[in-house]
Amino acid sequence: MKAFLFTAMLMLVMTCCHSEPFYNHSQLHKDVLGFASQTFPAKDHYQIKVASLDPRLKLSQCNVPEAFSLRSGEGARRIVQISCESNHPWKIYVPINISKMQDAAVARHPLSRGRVLSEDDIIFTKIDILRQHHGVFTQLDDLVGNVIKRSVREGDVYTPSMLRMAEVVKRGQGVLIVAKKGTLQVQMRGVAQKAGAIGDIIKVQNVNSKRVVEAEIIDVGQVKVVL
Repeated sequence: MKAFLFTAMLMLVMTCCHSEPFYNHSQLHKDVLGFASQTFPAKDHYQIKVASLDPRLKLSQCNVPEAFSLRSGEGARRIVQISCESNHPWKIYVPINISKMQDAAVARHPLSRGRVLSEDDIIFTKIDILRQHHGVFTQLDDLVGNVIKRSVREGDVYTPSMLRMAEVVKRGQGVLIVAKKGTLQVQMRGVAQKAGAIGDIIKVQNVNSKRVVEAEIIDVGQVKVVL
């Protein structure tokens, strides 16, 4: 009789312990995905993949709303923190992988160093821009007229580091110097002492005074000096 009672009590204790509700992994996956989607919405072409949890992980069902937060970080790999501040508190970190598919410019065919890009050299295709750590181009006008700094293979993604702006002023070329001070503007002729692209600062010699000044290239054959 005593043995029977002991067995019955043991079974009751085991049943009690195993009946404690746990946070269902499928629900946890949905909750993490729902939280991450608020920051990375599908309408902005984001795709989110939540990492699988260890099936041995047992988390007590939280009797208060769980707190979700996105850990600091950049790029495709992020961490979502989930914490429970109930009578049996816990905290876990769930990795997520994010992708963002967007049209970006790639090389239509192989290109040699020094080539000036034209529309025929560029096609747009969808790529995961979060995995392009050196930047991408999404507008045709940002590429056409730039110069290739190194050889490019067919299908290579165009990045800012592989391009430079085309030179619009050559060394020894005659240029128009535009000098401004407030509302006053004066124009004079000069000779470029160095080649450069728009935005470059070069030295220019005034044809009349022979004075050499620094000026910013603002257009083909035109530079600006601020007095």
